[in-house]
Amino acid sequence: MRVVLDAERAHQAIFEDEDFQFVVERASQGKAMLQFVGAAIRRYDGLQDVVHGKAGGDQNMEAYANSYLRDGRSRSTGVDLARRFARLYERFDAGNVRGCLIEAMVEARLRVRYAGTQLENNVFVEVTNGVRYRTSTSADVVGHDGQRGECHDCKARARNVEMPWIVELVTELTPHEFRIGVATADSAPAASHEMSSTARMPHAVVVTGPESWWDGLPLWSV
Repeated sequence: MRVVLDAERAHQAIFEDEDFQFVVERASQGKAMLQFVGAAIRRYDGLQDVVHGKAGGDQNMEAYANSYLRDGRSRSTGVDLARRFARLYERFDAGNVRGCLIEAMVEARLRVRYAGTQLENNVFVEVTNGVRYRTSTSADVVGHDGQRGECHDCKARARNVEMPWIVELVTELTPHEFRIGVATADSAPAASHEMSSTARMPHAVVVTGPESWWDGLPLWSV
């Protein structure tokens, strides 16, 4: 079987941004910080929310970091992350930043298994195995080791997951030793409930939220 990952870099400027890379690097250092970034993505939709908090007197992101994180060093990092979020949301579309952050954090967790093989974000997947299949659109994060692989759809909120796309991935890729995941900033139970309420979700799909990214990825054991 031959698997080709064909890159489509629609948001490359975000991935290359220094503040974006700082956030991803800090999130990769430990479970608590990864979960904090995931919670911030879920909680803060745009620049005004990050700086001032949501309407109604909710905490801004700096205050949230001080209440969420336990030790002084982590809190200091959390405050720095809040400032980086603000700058990113000011320069780029906040929705795109949130999605790209999830993609980058998922990709970082998959690197423990697919380093040195194929691991890409925002790619068309082409499989040749008797018949030829190419995904109808680009997949958010894909890893393949030459025998097995996994494909993750990444969305800030579960309600934005397009179920026909997930069904396509399950139908076309699972017969070729791929596992299919959906990663959202919602918790895994909340995301599963949200998606199942609008359409039948294939049993083969593994849903992960920030609470399970550290221990639940990659989908194939290392």
